[in-house]
Amino acid sequence: MLKMKVLYLPALILVSMIFLNLDKYEYSFLKASVHVVFQSILVYGVLATSGSLVILRAFISLFITSALYIQLTYGAGLSVSVFMSMIESSSGESLAFIASNLFSTLFSITCLLLMTYLYVPTIKLITVGTLSVGLSYLIIPSVVTSHNLYSTPEYDLFRRSGIARGHSNLFTSVEYFIDDLSNRFPPLSSIRGITDTVSLVATKQNMESTWTEVTLKGSSNLLVLGIGESLRADNMEVYGYKKDTTPRLSSMVGSIDLYTRAYSAGTTTWSSIPSMLTKAGSIPDFSKSIINLARDAGYETFWLSNNTKHSEWDFSVSAIAEQADHIYFVSDHSSDNQYDSVLVSKLVETLEASSEMKKRLIVLNFFGSHFNFIDRYPQEYSKFEGGDLKLDRYDNTVLYTDYIQSEVIKAVEKHGGKYMFFSDHGLMHPESVTPLRHDVRSDPDIDSVKVPFFVYPKTKMSIGINSVISLFYFECIFSEWSGISAAELKNGYCEDALGKKEVVFIDTNLRRHEVLLQGE
Repeated sequence: MLKMKVLYLPALILVSMIFLNLDKYEYSFLKASVHVVFQSILVYGVLATSGSLVILRAFISLFITSALYIQLTYGAGLSVSVFMSMIESSSGESLAFIASNLFSTLFSITCLLLMTYLYVPTIKLITVGTLSVGLSYLIIPSVVTSHNLYSTPEYDLFRRSGIARGHSNLFTSVEYFIDDLSNRFPPLSSIRGITDTVSLVATKQNMESTWTEVTLKGSSNLLVLGIGESLRADNMEVYGYKKDTTPRLSSMVGSIDLYTRAYSAGTTTWSSIPSMLTKAGSIPDFSKSIINLARDAGYETFWLSNNTKHSEWDFSVSAIAEQADHIYFVSDHSSDNQYDSVLVSKLVETLEASSEMKKRLIVLNFFGSHFNFIDRYPQEYSKFEGGDLKLDRYDNTVLYTDYIQSEVIKAVEKHGGKYMFFSDHGLMHPESVTPLRHDVRSDPDIDSVKVPFFVYPKTKMSIGINSVISLFYFECIFSEWSGISAAELKNGYCEDALGKKEVVFIDTNLRRHEVLLQGE
């Protein structure tokens, strides 16, 4: 019985490491198996060394199983975006996420408890031997190649990104070394996620406008900007999807400018919206937001949102929303999930209540196709059934969004305004390993940031309908559309930004990607 007891923990660790490295098995079974074996030896050695110190074993086990949980649910490692999403999620969103990933949740919790309490023999040869082998596997390859590690273009980009976030060269070098180690032991990637999260929430952002020489030329008195949620252009019939998900927008193609190759600035709301709604470099500059730009031009600004208003730890959407003159969050007025029709009603109310003689910018932040899909549309929009359940429900959210957008256009048209809409990001392909989820991998697919983008009424702009459009430079698009400009958007800045064929976006680790696409 004792012999069997000795094998329980190694067997559990081996199974856990297999799950943790599932993505590696897609490329090479042999290499992935080698990683799994040595990672298992390392984890066993660390747990065996901690011996009977339950608190230490629990901490180590939590560190490992947290990475395991994220890998099982997202197919990716822990990152700053994952941490920030957890901080910003409401209790309802968290419960819905856990319920939809019940196996991953139960499996990870079970591994946590068993790793903490399963029997470990106190034989010094075993504890020291396994720890030594595991650490050698982890550290030696990075030490041997260290002379090349810091002389690559990848490190130079990493260093510049770190400095932009306020880190020293030494800190960035250590972080890069740990990042290299995480290629052999994925849970180490969470260290960067933790340090970046702490750095971000501790950073004091300047929210006051720093735009200079703001000018206004030939703009409408009413500008309405709609921001969708998790909406894939490729799941919209108006973009060529095989299902009839956008009957209303499809009937309006003659009166809207539908841009076919638009890409958001991130794979999550947390990383994309700040990068799109501010003049961003390596990190967003909240003082140079489009809200501040419009206010400087004499516009009365409104932020109407069906999303949750976050706490003082928020570094994202709520921080920009707070810059507006008038702020409305549905979550402040109702504890229940509300359909996006509530924003249409609030928009109509706002338009009727405020003077049409005033210049107004109204931002509508929809809940759109946010998970849990079935909660995002009324029963009468359950049109797609009988196929893949998750995909059908997602397509139903698109159908409902189509209705919402047509109603917004009607309201804007009635008041003689201009409307622009895009989504904060897309989702992973419906046939991917983790279908219709946020792409939080370190090397995300470009498909995950392809989004719908349209303007009503038709407006002559310098960007072509079929050109590659990187919404990372949305401040330039907004400037041309609204007629509001500033010194920081002149002297060739916007001409160069909108003329690029590269799609610029920020990944889950705040790394900047530039993907070259061929435009027409």
